[in-house]
Amino acid sequence: MFVSFFPKPKLFFLSAAGWSLLLILLWFFGGDCLHFMPDEEIELYQTLDERRYQAEQQGEVFDWNQEKQLLALPADSSKH
Repeated sequence: MFVSFFPKPKLFFLSAAGWSLLLILLWFFGGDCLHFMPDEEIELYQTLDERRYQAEQQGEVFDWNQEKQLLALPADSSKH
């Protein structure tokens, strides 16, 4: 019965082990660039989280998209 699911089990398991090892090595050596977040983006999300907390404390509705757009506006532009 095992042979019916895996006609060549040795080849299948060796291939699975090889791919797993390749992906683990790729994540270990190249994974840092996959989750790099620049300081400006960290600051943006910290500010958004602080605004969300303030809105929550005041019982107001918080819209992530609207607040993110407002933060992206230049400092001298009018906010509507």
